[in-house]
Amino acid sequence: MRSSVAGYVIAGLGLGTAIGVGLGALVIAPHTPGFGGTPESGWTMENPEASQPKAKPEKVDAPVDERVQRAQRANEEMVAMLGAAAVKDELKNRPVITLTAPGAPGVQETRELLQGTEAIDAGTIELTSKFFEQKHAEELSSVVGEAIKDSEKLDTPQKKLGALLGTALMLNPESGEPLVSVDERAQVLQGLRQAGFIMYEDDTIRPAQGVVLFAEGGGQFAADVAADTARGIKSTGNAVVIAGGNGAEQVDAVGVLRGSDAAVSTVDNVDQKAGQVAVVLSLAEQMRKKHGHYGVGESAQSVAPGQ
Repeated sequence: MRSSVAGYVIAGLGLGTAIGVGLGALVIAPHTPGFGGTPESGWTMENPEASQPKAKPEKVDAPVDERVQRAQRANEEMVAMLGAAAVKDELKNRPVITLTAPGAPGVQETRELLQGTEAIDAGTIELTSKFFEQKHAEELSSVVGEAIKDSEKLDTPQKKLGALLGTALMLNPESGEPLVSVDERAQVLQGLRQAGFIMYEDDTIRPAQGVVLFAEGGGQFAADVAADTARGIKSTGNAVVIAGGNGAEQVDAVGVLRGSDAAVSTVDNVDQKAGQVAVVLSLAEQMRKKHGHYGVGESAQSVAPGQ
């Protein structure tokens, strides 16, 4: 099943493209050479200079842009249907936690897709706007404090915070046991929430095997913050995927990570159904100790794992 996933998704995308091309040919140029004319009219493929027959008025059911929109909706529905089947059981009984930046796309849709894989919902933590603001970087550093010591890999407050979150939130990738006690996890999360850096509902956060961080643009500093947080979480050895939208055309964490040697997987089109499928498959791939960069941007290696 895994090896055919990308083919299914691409087939869905190709369907929309084919429909669009068909509409363009039939609506925009219904009487171009090869589409009309008869020998009786004097026009043939061998004699294209002859006068064209008068085209009969055609009834167009809807404007071209409306018909293209319908094709795009059909494409999205097809990808959603095939994608749900493709990811089934990929993360069965695997606890997954989601971290979300303000305004990040595709969060609810991807969470629903994760539920369809029978993954265990380990909770959602919202990273507040304060988390991404440069003027609060020093305060964030003091909150993290000495909990995580400096090292070559953890050379920014955000990487240290990511490592702290990874330690508090994740299971040991080897033993499957929590890395910290329940009280220690609560202490870390409550401290960050009281300082205004994160939000979450009480009694909803469980230790997880995988993390999806939904990022948004927000400029270079915000992109670096999200990327460093993902790197820090990854330093605990667990599965981490960072997801953004718009094909990574703007300055965002996806682009930052793709320009580094971090073993964090990235998806640049989580605002589309195909990207949401790629997030699930990327997380499953991470749990097999592999990583990659997926989506529609120029820096993506393919649409989804398995190609």
